[in-house]
Amino acid sequence: MRIRKIAFSIIYLIIVSCAVQVAPKGGPKDINPPEVLTESPKNESINFNAKEIVIKFNEFIQLNDIHNKMIISPPIEPFPEISINKKSIVIKIEEKLEDNTTYKFQFGESVVDITERNPLKDFNYVISTGNKIDSLRIRGKIKGVYRDENEKKIKVLLYIAGNDSSIYNEKPKYFSKTTEDGSFEITNIKEGRYNIFALQDKNENYKYDFGEKVGFTNKSIELVKDTNIGEIKIFAEQVSYSNVISVEL
Repeated sequence: MRIRKIAFSIIYLIIVSCAVQVAPKGGPKDINPPEVLTESPKNESINFNAKEIVIKFNEFIQLNDIHNKMIISPPIEPFPEISINKKSIVIKIEEKLEDNTTYKFQFGESVVDITERNPLKDFNYVISTGNKIDSLRIRGKIKGVYRDENEKKIKVLLYIAGNDSSIYNEKPKYFSKTTEDGSFEITNIKEGRYNIFALQDKNENYKYDFGEKVGFTNKSIELVKDTNIGEIKIFAEQVSYSNVISVEL
């Protein structure tokens, strides 16, 4: 009888263990970047006068080196306060923005999900303080003057024409950075005449400092349509700034 009870107990345990289903461990890895759900004010809003921008995503996110990877063109000084609130990015703008100006927030790869750190690539947010979104663009490539090599992470700066020393003492009107292959594109530009410079900008102040690599076009550029300016050669100066940079207006 005792042996029979033991046998029944063993059979019962086998049946119960087979009936209990355990969820499989792991699962497919999340490879999808965060998705934008809403923007307030909406992307490409005109007559912008808000003090806060809220961009909501479909999952919890974090910011990755946003002060270096995010580009705001034209620059906003001081740099806006940017924070995370659950699944949203909150951008607070304390200073008054320029009138009739289109601002472009280029996030680069600064927005990643909180689990796998998948970056949201090529996300831009554009607003205008005027009654239209400026849409002109300029593109080209930056190369070294001696080795003819592509120059990456070089700032390309646009200034309103009229002062050929603007790179020395002013912030640019528009700017962008070169990619790995030395190419660049600046978008959402207002129609007009501009001086264009390429700058190594080691100390991130948007101005030329002696010893930094610099390049420029021989003439100012009249932008009335999308323009490809080809190549700009960049070099390290060995003489004073005033003796090197001269732009025909």
